[in-house]
Amino acid sequence: MIRAGATSDARRAAELHASGITEGFLSRLGPGFLTRLYRCIANDDRSFLLIAQDDDHATVGMIAGSENVGQLYRRFLRRDAVIAGLVAAPRLVRHAGSVLETLRYGGDDDAGLPDAELLAIAVDADARGHGIGRALVEALVDEFERRAFSSSKVVVGASNESALRLYRSCGYVDAATIEVHRNVPSKVLVWSSPAH
Repeated sequence: MIRAGATSDARRAAELHASGITEGFLSRLGPGFLTRLYRCIANDDRSFLLIAQDDDHATVGMIAGSENVGQLYRRFLRRDAVIAGLVAAPRLVRHAGSVLETLRYGGDDDAGLPDAELLAIAVDADARGHGIGRALVEALVDEFERRAFSSSKVVVGASNESALRLYRSCGYVDAATIEVHRNVPSKVLVWSSPAH
């Protein structure tokens, strides 16, 4: 079952992110920081968190999306910067360059690409291989369509073959290669509604 996530799901979403997403630097900022981020996403009118549960109602997967990631990051900074910064202070200092690169992402340099974005997806290691990732991506696409977005993008490490396979199998197509972080190539894949 896939349902809308709430602030009470933020800690579990953070755990899934930290254990399942190894590229990028957000996982290195720790569970406290990630919990604040997912709490912000769940509370944000222009973003959302979806939760996959098994038959026993245990959370086995999550996916997050935003109508505009640059605006989400700015809202996160306004609402949560002080507490999130205190929670992750030593890690933020160690990864200051990556933080700045991430905050610059989502600007005007991606002209022609959709604003709507799949931010993160993670499935519990014990639940992988059962179609949960695909179901989460399909639910995200449905949510964007419900919000009147006919296309969305996802940015993924160029060498992350399993993620690329998943997104391509769900109808995302390669659109660009970018560097969110210096000297680390990422692929941008775009999904568009067949009606458009």
